[in-house]
Amino acid sequence: MRKQALFLITLIAFPIFKESVSAPAHLMPMFGGQSQRTSSKNQKALVAFYEKRGFTRKEGARELVVMGWNALEKKDYANAISQLNQAWLLDPENADVYYGFARIVEKRDKDMKSAEVLYRQAITKEDVAPETYVDYGRILLVQGRVDDSLEVSYKALDISPKVRDARINIAQAHYRKSDFFKACRWARSARQNGDNLPAGLQDQACRRADGG
Repeated sequence: MRKQALFLITLIAFPIFKESVSAPAHLMPMFGGQSQRTSSKNQKALVAFYEKRGFTRKEGARELVVMGWNALEKKDYANAISQLNQAWLLDPENADVYYGFARIVEKRDKDMKSAEVLYRQAITKEDVAPETYVDYGRILLVQGRVDDSLEVSYKALDISPKVRDARINIAQAHYRKSDFFKACRWARSARQNGDNLPAGLQDQACRRADGG
């Protein structure tokens, strides 16, 4: 069932990328659905390169993911997606590959719908990072899907109770639902956790919780 659902998500993802991003295939997640033309040769070369170094495919993918995320943090999106596409060829089950794709599509292309598809793919994988759920919850909140954001953000805390910024999503979601008591409580918790709390959120939520 899980594989079938993932297959359906993948079928949905590719048309979205083609329509929403005007870019060459090599600058799109998973080569924009055109990987069948290029993957076999590239994959063999990658496997040979990492095997020569004594790496497994998964280990090679993890190295490429690190390089991809380093480039992503520098906003070098072309290099980031190149590294992540290669990681995907080596290990399509690596959750951080899809997480990186989602961040690129969100930041580079400002395409929340396509980013959401990729976040959904990321969370179907094993060893998904709790930060994936935090960022997924954030973009759901941006789209006004408050209850969905709450569900995903609570999941982040289930995985890692101290993960940064999940509490901010939860506080903002409760604020939008006009549950100012919970918004105040979660904003205070976010501050205690060292999260990047938006200026004024705690004061506004707590003041309204007190009837101010």
